[in-house]
Amino acid sequence: SAEIAEADVSGLNEPGLSEQMPRVLIVDDEIEILECLEVTLGSHFRVETVSSSAKARKLIDHNTFDLIITDVKMPMVSGEELAGYIRENDLTTPILFISGHLDNSLLEENRVFSPSQLIQKPLPSRDQFIQIITDILKVDTAA
Repeated sequence: SAEIAEADVSGLNEPGLSEQMPRVLIVDDEIEILECLEVTLGSHFRVETVSSSAKARKLIDHNTFDLIITDVKMPMVSGEELAGYIRENDLTTPILFISGHLDNSLLEENRVFSPSQLIQKPLPSRDQFIQIITDILKVDTAA
């Protein structure tokens, strides 16, 4: 009946359902990347996007995230500097670096960023990317 259909639909809009999804902050100076990732990941995670490390810092100072995804190379404050800021404030949130310039020395030289991971642009397929994030979150929650 129409009443049952309405009840089913209204149930989907309850805030509790989306609040249970992991919260992910994405930081990239390329707006197209932010929009793409928001669409790609939005059905599995609560996604917030910002286009600079400065904006990310403000959000991080006042919010808790399950994962932070950041571009490495950005103007003004790099993703590496943002990760340093995160760790200075004793946050253990996992960091996933994305970069068009694959450089594993970033992670090897900076174990302080742990837990962290680096993937190269162009980004993997939607399903692969969701799996990478899910694996990171499982590892983090098991610790």
